Formats: sequence, C-alpha cells, structure tokens
Amino acid sequence: MSNPATSTTLSPNEAVLEIIRRAASDKSNPAKTINSILYMVASWRANVLAHERLTMSQGKVMSGPFQGMNFYFNDTLGCFAPKLLGVYEMEMHEFVRHAIANQYEAVINIGCAEGYYAVGFATTMPNSVIHAHDIDEKLQAVTMRVAEKNNVAHRIKIGGLFDGTRFAEFKGKRTLVFCDIEGAERELIDPVAYPELLNMDILLECHECFIPELRNVFIERFSKTHDITWAEPELRWGKFNLDLPNIDDLDLCLLSYENRAGATPWGYFRKK
Repeated sequence: MSNPATSTTLSPNEAVLEIIRRAASDKSNPAKTINSILYMVASWRANVLAHERLTMSQGKVMSGPFQGMNFYFNDTLGCFAPKLLGVYEMEMHEFVRHAIANQYEAVINIGCAEGYYAVGFATTMPNSVIHAHDIDEKLQAVTMRVAEKNNVAHRIKIGGLFDGTRFAEFKGKRTLVFCDIEGAERELIDPVAYPELLNMDILLECHECFIPELRNVFIERFSKTHDITWAEPELRWGKFNLDLPNIDDLDLCLLSYENRAGATPWGYFRKK
C-alpha cells in the first residue's frame, strides 16, 4: 500500500493539506510553524483565485498601463495575480504611462523575466523596438511566447546577459532603459563606465532591500543630467477599483500581494 503522504494520486488540494499536516507536526517553534502554515495557505488561496480570475479575464490583463495584453498563467515567473489584475508595481504606473507617452524609438529591458514589461511596452509603443534581456534562457523563450501571443514578436529582440558596452549602440536614438536586476543595477547603470546612459531616460527598480541606501548612488550619478523622481513601494489593497464579483476583502488582499523581500523603490530618471 502506498504511503498517503507520498501518493501521486492526491489532488492538488489534498497535496497542500498533506504538506500543512507535515508542517504542523513540527512543534519545536510553534510561532514559526503557524507563520509557515499561514504563508502556505495564503499562497494556495492566491493561486486558486488567480486561476479563477484567469478564466474570467480570458487571460488578458484587466487594468493598468498594459490593459488588454494577453498574459497566461504558465508563462509567468511570479506575482501572476497582480500582473493579471494590472496592479503589479502599482506605485510606478504613472512612470510607465509617462514613458509610453514618450513613444521611444528603443526600449532596453534588462531583466525582462517572462516579458510582462517588454511585451507591455511593445503593445503600447507601436513604433518602438524592444530589446529584452534576461540571463535565464527559459525566460527568454517565455518572453518570446508572450510576444507571439500579442503579435509583437517582430519588434522584440531577445538576448541574454546585457553588456554595458552595448549602450553605445543606441547613440542618437530616443531610448528608455528599463532595469530590474536584483541589485546588479549598481554596477551596470553607471555613466562613468557607460557614458551613453547620460543621453537616455532610465526607469529602474532600486533594490535597497539588498543594498541599503542604494538610491543615493544613483542620485549622485544622475542628478546633474536628469530629473529624478522616486516611487516608494506601497500596499495595493484598497487602492484600485476593479469589477471583481464574489470576492471579499481578504481574497482581494491575497490577489494583490507581491511577496517582496523588502523595500524596492523605483527611480525614474528623465534627461534634462
């Protein structure tokens, strides 16, 4: 007879329940165990809700700057529900809208992950070429699939690790650098090493959760040449208004939760 704890016949919900039972058996640190179980239950519920909303929205982003973009569950790295709802990284939506209004000739998306922003910019900037880079080859392939679903693959150029010397290739083009690389922005977004950055607009996630006071580095580097605006991380719950029937406040909170490691303000540097 198979062990019910390892049986492959368990339904997904039963499997989650079995994991919770195992976690609950650890009584060495009750507070830690309870917190762990709460996180597992919340993640499970958010996943269930995301699938429900996927069916309701037919796989399209429901609001925000990229409303209407095709976006599917199996093609996302993380934070699927907030992306599908269109409330992902809501604090810097105005930056994104401003960038879209500029209709850049080129967008360099460094750290494109599954292509949410790369494809989003391609769908909203019909004359732009998007250069989408990620070190993960699987995510590069996912970005292309999402691009194909949105009929913009012909304007997205996929690449791996971005070499800063390539910034020089965009000389003379109206270019936006969109950067999210988990702290590596400190080395890459450096106008001393790569002077062409001084002629570009830059929208970057500043990972102060990994490198405290990192924004001061960028203020020092760009304040003379760029107007700099910061957007601080904020809770999404209660700050958006979507028609989501049969959903209570707790479920809405779970749908908008982004599970961040810490503070990650966004900086928007616009060339003066």
